[in-house]
Amino acid sequence: MLINAHTVISTSKILLVPYEALHVTTYHQWMKDPEIQEATASEPLSLKQEYAMQQSWRNDHDKLTFIACLPLSDEVIGNTLETSLGNQKDERGELLGGEYDGPERMVGDVNLFLSRDEEIEQGVNGEYGLVLLQQWSALHDGTLIGF
Repeated sequence: MLINAHTVISTSKILLVPYEALHVTTYHQWMKDPEIQEATASEPLSLKQEYAMQQSWRNDHDKLTFIACLPLSDEVIGNTLETSLGNQKDERGELLGGEYDGPERMVGDVNLFLSRDEEIEQGVNGEYGLVLLQQWSALHDGTLIGF
């Protein structure tokens, strides 16, 4: 996740922000759901383990993890995203969450796993996982078209 540590993607339908420590508690609650565990082939973790996993993913070179949030309003989009998100950096230089990526706006996550393709010079394979919860689906009729 080092490559997307400071990347924010904003569209009219969704806001993607790096998976930060402030997201862990909400993410942990999601992952307690047996349906989500089954759909993501995940095992339940303790909150302490979830924080360790977030840090591991943050420092990994072959995974990109975003938290999906409700989209920014038109009035906010005109500002620069880092300013709009209200993100500040902590003493370790990590982004602190702002008002637009807080728990009440989180709707899922997006993960991209990268691996080198030995058959292609400078080739990379990618695999993605996407989990969107009902809050987002209800707002967008369950569709991802235009994402």
